[in-house]
Amino acid sequence: MESNDRFDRSALSRLGNQAHVRWVHPEHIAGCQAREDFFLLLDREERERHNRLRFASDRANYFAAHVLLRLTLSQYVDLPPSAWRFRREVNGRPEIANDNVPPLRFNLTHTEGLSACVVTLTDDCGIDAERLYSRHELTAVARRMFSPAEVRQMEHLEGDRRLEYFYDRWTLREAYVKARGTGIFSPTRSIEFDIDADGRIKAQFRAELRDDGQHWQFKLLRLGSRHVISVALASGKTIVARQFGPQGIIPRLR
Repeated sequence: MESNDRFDRSALSRLGNQAHVRWVHPEHIAGCQAREDFFLLLDREERERHNRLRFASDRANYFAAHVLLRLTLSQYVDLPPSAWRFRREVNGRPEIANDNVPPLRFNLTHTEGLSACVVTLTDDCGIDAERLYSRHELTAVARRMFSPAEVRQMEHLEGDRRLEYFYDRWTLREAYVKARGTGIFSPTRSIEFDIDADGRIKAQFRAELRDDGQHWQFKLLRLGSRHVISVALASGKTIVARQFGPQGIIPRLR
């Protein structure tokens, strides 16, 4: 087996009581000297999907997210980033397909100017990131996706507070349905999120959701005024987040 310079024997043990969130700005990967090496880390399907994307910004965000995931996973297992293989479950959720590796779970997201992933050991997890920008249809979308109480609360807000309220609840729902693997089929109006002044999040689930909000942990990460990341985790483990910056990128990857 090829050596992996990023492998950290202690990283996997930390997943016993932690979930790890890693995020990166796509320009840190697309603009570094090792970009061509990074592209070779992707498998054929990833390269083909990357090349089919029409806009350069979409290609950069997708590229960064998938490189980030491979580099991150190789921190836990003595496996080169290029060696990871993935499959999609019936519900479309991606999972690791390699044999003889620990039961790592992950989820991936990217938006304009930001890519991120969450990694756990056995626990269901989901992550969603969005760039905050004004949308004319905020209220209409909220009425389709949010609980009636959340819609009423949002309608009393204006400006940036209204925008943040919308994207907080939107990304929390996206993270949850990605963790469950239910996607658009999940009745998201049956979830109600309460976020207190200290950022603590409580979720109330109605009976038709067939789930218990006490089973889930949710976390919001604000990256300046432009981006928000939401994480859903089916355990009480500590969520540890950090940027995967240029200092974590090395030239010898394969």
